[in-house]
Amino acid sequence: MGIDKHWQTVRANVRERNMFMFKNELLSDVTFKVGKDDFNSEVMHAHKYVLATASPVFFAMLYGDLAENTSMVVVKDCDPESFTEFLRFVYCDQANLNSNSVLGVLYLAKKYIIPVLVKQCVSYLMENIAIDNVLEVLHCARCFSEEKLERHCWSLVSRKTYEIVNSEAFLDVEKPLLEAILEKDSLTINEIDLFNAVKNWSEKECARGQIEISTENQRAVIGNLINHIRFPVMSAKEFAEGPARSNLLDVKDIKDIFIYLNAGITDSFNFSLVKRDCKPLKCQRYKKVMRNYLWRYDERDVDGIKFTVSEEIHLAGIGLYGSPCGGEYTVNIVLSEDCGVIFTLEALFTCPPDPEFNSVDAPQIFDIIFDDEPIKLKDNVKYVLSLLIEGPPSFGGDEGQAEVISEGVKFSFENSGDSTNGTSFDEGQIPTLLFYF
Repeated sequence: MGIDKHWQTVRANVRERNMFMFKNELLSDVTFKVGKDDFNSEVMHAHKYVLATASPVFFAMLYGDLAENTSMVVVKDCDPESFTEFLRFVYCDQANLNSNSVLGVLYLAKKYIIPVLVKQCVSYLMENIAIDNVLEVLHCARCFSEEKLERHCWSLVSRKTYEIVNSEAFLDVEKPLLEAILEKDSLTINEIDLFNAVKNWSEKECARGQIEISTENQRAVIGNLINHIRFPVMSAKEFAEGPARSNLLDVKDIKDIFIYLNAGITDSFNFSLVKRDCKPLKCQRYKKVMRNYLWRYDERDVDGIKFTVSEEIHLAGIGLYGSPCGGEYTVNIVLSEDCGVIFTLEALFTCPPDPEFNSVDAPQIFDIIFDDEPIKLKDNVKYVLSLLIEGPPSFGGDEGQAEVISEGVKFSFENSGDSTNGTSFDEGQIPTLLFYF
């Protein structure tokens, strides 16, 4: 085979020797034929001992009571590239993941029960979820019961609904996932645009089924999905110009919707009246509000807090207290970590006066939403949020918590050395952090 007879002597450790044996015919006692058909298949050599020490499935298959006495294993449920990277991990504890292979590797890691590789694939996907792949990743996350990954996918679908449903990938989504999307309250899209996207999907679905693209066939493939479109939240003009003329709705439904849009009557209705809206989640820092004390901003001092999160989130904004007497505020926001400043924003908000001096038990918190993309925060990284606030004295929070669990995420707070105006984990400003997954 043209192999140096002393190849072991130039490889300093087990990992290097395993790398040499990866896909090597030398000492191979099992061969995989990988691919859906003979034309696209590839033969790969492997070693039973290495496979069995990595996977309980391989151990049972190769050494267990039901082990097959064969040296050739046919694998038709994945592509050669994914299986190559899967084997690379088995031999070398690393896989060169990319957008083409990661879902295939994740499938194999699940199939052969290698949790550490599953975790690596999920981490890669978490870092690379985007508009053009989120539906495919979401489908796999649901199939593989990867709840954390699924939650992050749904967050992106909720925040970027319009872009996602108008992408090419949306036209290929399977019907159960499409139904799950349409059932969501937290979407950012006009209902007429969602209807048009479903209509376009139905045309593609007809083409996939090799049936004529006709209104009758589109109605058939859409089926009960039509009941998840919230026609009552459309304007009468939108409904009249689009859905009412599409022939995708029953005459009775068209009549009922027109009656509602013009008279608000809902005698018999198949459609939700709830307008979709995607709002960030909230981490609430304080248990109560200070009594008989207002937080002042006379000396241009900084209000700040240091915090970590237990898993990756996207910081979407912050909440601030305002004045019981009303007034305008200017806020300069700086978010930093060890490597330096990662985000800055200058914002304004107006607090209207309250004739009842506001409710001291639950004063209004004013949300400042970051206009651009939410800021990705990594788990267990210390972030410092610093604010320079100008405006009248405001309410302040009291009995702050060093740890807050919100939607399963643990926020850990501590005092920041940059906070010169008194805000700490225990009291002061910044009552809420707003976030998405």
